[in-house]
Amino acid sequence: MQIAVYISRIPDPASVEVDALSGMVDQKSLVYITSPPDLRAVEEALRIREQTGGQVTVFGAGARAAEDSLRECLAMGVDCAVRIWGSGWEEDPAPPFIARALARGMKTKLYDLILCGDAGSHLHVDQVPAWIAESLRWPLITTVTQLKIGADQRVIVQRKLEKGRRQVLEVTCPAVLTVDISLNEPRECALDALISARQSDIDLVDIPFESIAAKLPAICRAAGNRWAVKPLRPEPQVIFTPDPSLPAHERIKQIIYGWLAVKKGLVVQGAPEEVAEEILSFLINKGIYPQRK
Repeated sequence: MQIAVYISRIPDPASVEVDALSGMVDQKSLVYITSPPDLRAVEEALRIREQTGGQVTVFGAGARAAEDSLRECLAMGVDCAVRIWGSGWEEDPAPPFIARALARGMKTKLYDLILCGDAGSHLHVDQVPAWIAESLRWPLITTVTQLKIGADQRVIVQRKLEKGRRQVLEVTCPAVLTVDISLNEPRECALDALISARQSDIDLVDIPFESIAAKLPAICRAAGNRWAVKPLRPEPQVIFTPDPSLPAHERIKQIIYGWLAVKKGLVVQGAPEEVAEEILSFLINKGIYPQRK
């Protein structure tokens, strides 16, 4: 079975620091690691290869720093590592761009299965796998907690639902699966495998950014900074100030109740005709009911 795995790099949560003045993450303090769910996807691909044979190819999209994660996968035992990059690429492209570029790179070979981590990135949780499936027109199953290869290119999976429930599905390859972090534990890499991976070549697929952007829907091309992380800056709210002419106890009462004026009810008594007329006048004065001409 030919298996492709998409991996990404995310900041180590222990290295995340927020600037108190700007509210932004301090980029200089970040230490990047391979996404843990993605490593589970690589481990599962290797186990499937041991069971059915075939090859495992790992794909990553990004600048040269992405090769560190690809070499980590080579040390785990994958057959090939491919980095996708090209002229005009942004530092942190949006999920549709990444997925379309990956889909183009994966079309160069007939793959039976594409595995991804359930959390594809620190910013784009679970979006890239969905865009890959959309680009290839393949079925997508998310949050896989168990996986079994059946006969005739069929895959039986158990996926996690809300409130601890589970769902069992069967899909015919080719398909895209995102694996949950509970699926397995990645294997430890031997020292000689790590050294060999550092000296191995990483295949580079050059895909110009504009060639991808031109084929995306207009809403994706105009997304701009929609995926960017920005500090929370809520709109200023007008706060009611108690009337200084009121006695102190009245002002304190308004402050205790969140500066909201105490609502008073209106009791109407009398004959039915008088009560109806009073209610109608009240609704007209409040602008709830249009005034009669």
